[in-house]
Amino acid sequence: MVDLFLEKGFTYFDTSYVYHSENAIREALLMRYDRDSYTLASKLPAFIIQQEKQVETIFEEQRNKCGVQFFDYYLYNLNKILYNGVDGKGGTMKRFHMFERMQNWKAAGKIHHIGFSFHDDAETLDEILTDHPEVEFAQIAFNYYDYESPFLQAKKCYDVIQKHRCQMVVMEPVKGGMRASVPEKTGAEMKKMHPELSEASWAIRFAADLNYIKGQLAKNHYTVGDKLPEEKVILADGTDVTEQVVKAEKWLIEHEF
Repeated sequence: MVDLFLEKGFTYFDTSYVYHSENAIREALLMRYDRDSYTLASKLPAFIIQQEKQVETIFEEQRNKCGVQFFDYYLYNLNKILYNGVDGKGGTMKRFHMFERMQNWKAAGKIHHIGFSFHDDAETLDEILTDHPEVEFAQIAFNYYDYESPFLQAKKCYDVIQKHRCQMVVMEPVKGGMRASVPEKTGAEMKKMHPELSEASWAIRFAADLNYIKGQLAKNHYTVGDKLPEEKVILADGTDVTEQVVKAEKWLIEHEF
């Protein structure tokens, strides 16, 4: 999967402390490729932090496990409670000065870009980006199926990111692979509209056509293999197929069940 991804011209790799994949990424990527041939992101889930000293300890453990002097991109996992606390007086992020630590790491050359992975409502996202203009990118779950979901608020969160002119990393562009294998009725309609497109490519095109997109994350070899040519095409030629795809997706969702 790593070899295929790089072979097709992509470079952004993502891991996390709680994925328990940092040793694997060191062996599959760090030990086999030149450091300037890829970019590496890792995350520190704020929900595991119980004491302030853990922030520094876990960060250094991550660097050691990955075998890197620096992370190109570094993120915290965030939601409303982790930022503001249950009582609204300040959660883990504020109590332990975690954004300030990020800025210190960047100044020391240990990370190059500051960001966070967000899992909550658009109002909280706006608050965080307003409080912390040093943030360079935000990662959110974003796909056509959940675009107008009142729970995920993908569109609202995207609008907030645009407002702050941050870059955006997309999680779940194919909804965990679910939109790479859609219900038979939906798939048939997709083929009628654009027989040349795979089912996964509809989802990839939807996300890749938006402003401020930095990258998209995939979980498995199948999704990566299907995604690579589609993503490169949409980023390279900007064809008007994407506009048709976006309109068609809304119709398909309404008629899927």
